Parts: sequence; structure tokens; C-alpha cells
Amino acid sequence: MDGFIINAISNCIACCLFVWIIGIFLKGFLGLKDYEPISIKGMSSIDDQDMYAVASGDEDFLAAHCTLYDTETFKQPETTKSEIEAEKLDIQKLKNSIAMMKLKRELEELKRTEQPTQAGQTHSNQLNELIGDCEAALVALGYKNTDAKKLTKNFFIQNPNTKSIDEFLDGVFSK
Repeated sequence: MDGFIINAISNCIACCLFVWIIGIFLKGFLGLKDYEPISIKGMSSIDDQDMYAVASGDEDFLAAHCTLYDTETFKQPETTKSEIEAEKLDIQKLKNSIAMMKLKRELEELKRTEQPTQAGQTHSNQLNELIGDCEAALVALGYKNTDAKKLTKNFFIQNPNTKSIDEFLDGVFSK
């Protein structure tokens, strides 16, 4: 009797294996390739490119396609609109502070370059006052306003080192 039970069990196992092998053959032959891709709870599906990048160690590809997840629950981080607006505001504040620093630097450079030229500006202001006084003197002597301006302009172009009205008048009437 022991041989009969063992023989029956082995026949059942052989029949099951035979049916299973025939089923696999038919499934492959007919092209039925239904399988579930590997997925981890909370993560999006992993495609073949990701698997290849992990297997080959392609760090550039992984860095370009990296998605951050919460490591404890494997959920994508949830960002609210208020957090995004706060980040945008922080970025704008940083941009404004950078622009302010650039403007301050430019102002300091302008102040440094302005200090040596202040003496030149003082000389320029004195020269403008002298030209105005010379024009007024010629008008007082009877010249028309336009003639006085032309004569003064031409004289100071030819004699830029004139320091007083007396030198101007001596130069104009000595010609």
C-alpha cells in the first residue's frame, strides 16, 4: 500500500508539472507576456533606462532624473502654494540685495573717481564765471550780446590760460 500512495502522489506531481510546462509553452508561443513591473510603495514605476543607469553606474543620467522622496514613507514631498510663494519672495529679496550691493559698489567707485575731478570742476566753474564776466564786460562796452559771446568764445579757444578779465580785455583790444 505504501507503494501505491507514493506512486499516486508522484503521478499527480508529474501531471501538474506537465500541465504547467505546457501552459508556459503556450503562453510564450502565443506571446502573452503579462507581468507586473517591480514597484515600491509610494514610488513611481521604474523604467528600463533607470534600471540600466543604476546597473551601469551612469551618475549623469541618475542626477538628471533624480526625484526626491521622503525616505521614511517614500512619498513625494508636498509643497504648498504658500511655501512656493515664500521661496519666490526669498529669491526676489536675494536678487534685490545683490542689485543693491552692485549699486553701492558703483556709487563708491564714482565717489572715488569724483574726488580728483572736483578740483577740475572747481576750475571749470571758475572758468565759466570768468567767461560770463568777460561777456558782461564786452556788453557794458557796447557790444551786442551775440557778438560778445562769439568774441569771448573765440578768444578763450585761442587763449585757454586766461585768468582774469583784465587779461581778456588786453588780449581782445590788442588785436
